[in-house]
Amino acid sequence: PLSDKALEGYCLRKGQPAAEEQTRVRFSLAGFQEKLPVHEIDGKLYLPQSSATSSLILKFEVPRFSNVPLYEAFLAGLYRRAGVDTCGTDYKEDSAAPYLALNRFDRYESNGKIERLHQEDFCQALGYGRNQKYEADKGATFADCVALLRRESAVPVEDINRVTKWLVLNVLAGNSDGHSKNLALLQDRNYPNRWRLAPFYDMVCTGALPRVETKIAFSIGGHTDPESLTRTHWNQESEACQL
Repeated sequence: PLSDKALEGYCLRKGQPAAEEQTRVRFSLAGFQEKLPVHEIDGKLYLPQSSATSSLILKFEVPRFSNVPLYEAFLAGLYRRAGVDTCGTDYKEDSAAPYLALNRFDRYESNGKIERLHQEDFCQALGYGRNQKYEADKGATFADCVALLRRESAVPVEDINRVTKWLVLNVLAGNSDGHSKNLALLQDRNYPNRWRLAPFYDMVCTGALPRVETKIAFSIGGHTDPESLTRTHWNQESEACQL
């Protein structure tokens, strides 16, 4: 089990394990923030060992930037209110340092056990390397992502509508970091050969962070400055996506 004192230590260390834990706990979730996979049973948190599954991801404050977990919780709620499905979030501020608990969308419960669902981010699904998650790094375009959903989604019209709303909300909410690794295909638990667009995750109002790139990750009509997007750019992007 993860005691209150141990959790407080993770918060203060921004998610880094204590020195004596380095050989036991493996941080396998790549990303900008330090993240800690945990398993929750009856309200208590446990550190999964070996191949045991996790049910939550804890995300901590980021060195040099303030309130990143709070911004992510706020945007997740904002996107949900706008009708866009996001993974469940629970912002915790009653510990030594605030953190965000996220429900893993690639997990489900069966007969009292947590089982895994296969998921594949768009960067991987489209055949790009992990260092090509941004369009500017010769990665996927938004039109590529729409085409992927058109080919692979069990309900392409619905999923294309969802991902288009996500793109619009990213611009409106100041989230410039919505790249191809922040989109994923998720296996249907009842029909393994069916795929759907996964709930959205890793939304942060990067516009509120100092010294962070403001150009949007996916160009819109070839344009990446969110402050000067016009109807023409959106129309061009719509044509590129065949919408």
